[in-house]
Amino acid sequence: MYRLLSEVVSDDRNPADSVVSFDFGTLQFIRPEGCVVLANLVEWLMRNDADCRFQCPSPEESKPVEYLDDSQFFADYLGESLSDSASPRRTTIPLQRVAYQESHGWLKSQLVPWLSNRLSMTEKSFSSIRACLGEIFNNIKDHAGEGVEVGCFFAQHYPREDRVQVAVSDFGVGIPANVRAVEESYLSDGQAIEQATEAGFTTESQPGNRGAGLNTLLHDVIEANGGELYIHSNRGMLSCAQDGSDDIQRISDEVSGVYPGTLISISFRTDTIENIPEEEFRW
Repeated sequence: MYRLLSEVVSDDRNPADSVVSFDFGTLQFIRPEGCVVLANLVEWLMRNDADCRFQCPSPEESKPVEYLDDSQFFADYLGESLSDSASPRRTTIPLQRVAYQESHGWLKSQLVPWLSNRLSMTEKSFSSIRACLGEIFNNIKDHAGEGVEVGCFFAQHYPREDRVQVAVSDFGVGIPANVRAVEESYLSDGQAIEQATEAGFTTESQPGNRGAGLNTLLHDVIEANGGELYIHSNRGMLSCAQDGSDDIQRISDEVSGVYPGTLISISFRTDTIENIPEEEFRW
């Protein structure tokens, strides 16, 4: 997927002159981050008038294709599902394109009620998670660039593993470019992403949120929840998790595949979330 992405976006040809064929015949599995990367790539190609074509076995013959069909990928990009029985799974919030200006209302009205229902907890229990995910959309606003302030979103609950995975992706200029605009230009992409997660660092955070940004993800996802965070932007990647001493271990690196934007994948543990009772109001 990343190799195809790198080839497509680095091609000097006009996308409008290109025919891009996606062959899902050899696809063995796909996870939430793969769904948003795929959706973002198709979104970008179609926005640039490329001719996208899909070759795939039937959902009955391929579990990954069935998963994509249930995620509404084919309904979104072909105009109809491959199977008449395709429908969103109870364990997922299927692919969504969420604009920044609608994101905080969407988190409150759709994501939090879904989490509340899946985990049998009050909506108040997810206030910190909602704020954490709000930071991801703030990041899209900060780093996306003019006219692309929309993120592709996908969430999956893994009840047997006591975790929820959330993936959000955009096709903006990416984190490294904005970090280098205010920081040393010699930073690699991986180092720039790591710098963006430092406490107090900001490039263009939203009003009332200066200096919080990605560092809030580290606190809410890893320190407070014991989860994991992965960021891929341009040629840099950053993986964060707790080490044996409960400190945050950050591993940044350079990768061969170019992601022309930002992919953020977070994994929340559900067994560490406190079920907070809703407040009762008496007159």
